[in-house]
Amino acid sequence: MAHSQAAQRGLERAAERAPIFEWRQLRKALAETWQPGEHVSVFGPTGRGKTTVLIELCELPGHQPAVLLVTKRRDDMVRRLTRRGWILCRSLEDVKRTGEVRLLDRWAGLIPPPPKIVYWPTATGSIKQRRARLTAECERFFDYAYDQGHMTVAVDEALYVAEDLRLGASLRTIWHEGRASGVSLLAASQRPSWLPKSAYSSPTYLAIFRTNDPDDLRRLADIGGAIDTRALRLELQLLDDHEFAFCVPRDVPAWICRSTISVRRAG
Repeated sequence: MAHSQAAQRGLERAAERAPIFEWRQLRKALAETWQPGEHVSVFGPTGRGKTTVLIELCELPGHQPAVLLVTKRRDDMVRRLTRRGWILCRSLEDVKRTGEVRLLDRWAGLIPPPPKIVYWPTATGSIKQRRARLTAECERFFDYAYDQGHMTVAVDEALYVAEDLRLGASLRTIWHEGRASGVSLLAASQRPSWLPKSAYSSPTYLAIFRTNDPDDLRRLADIGGAIDTRALRLELQLLDDHEFAFCVPRDVPAWICRSTISVRRAG
């Protein structure tokens, strides 16, 4: 794969590229250190593997339920996830009942694993009607998660939810206040420059696939913590197709590594 001359010159000036870790190594490390209320943002073009990263982060061993919000009218991913043991819910009431059943199990002395839920709100009618219904249902869900606490919320189409459904304020509230109630927000989007600053400054971890877009690279300066954004810009221009930079901006010192995802694992 050909890289820009500027990126190659930048690499020559750098001491060395970020270290490489197998994705299973990273997932194992995250499973051991993950705390409720930590957030992750995943950025990458379609087909690179961002949805696979999002799903596998939801499936980390843990003690709280994970709910993946699906907003597309048709989505083959739902069928694949139910085959992996995820529970499909078409209404917020179904989501609540699923959580209540697991709570009853605990009262009975059983220790079931926390549920993995695909929440796919039912929305029919014209485009305008469907958008209005989705907005209402998603807003109710975010309010529920915020009030309930101790839940992992995953949004695969964060830009659509923030802009088209006009729920950016709800996402920002969870980004800023979720840690206090143990709500983790895992958000994915195709382009870093399309989401508000909170998507960069609030997460504990960021997974970013290759981009050469000037707007994306400029926006990365908003990443919180002590990440060397100049080094990150170089990494992002040199990544291979399914390779991503994994950033931990709040560690002391902050650090970046590289990993690779197999998109086939999502099925």
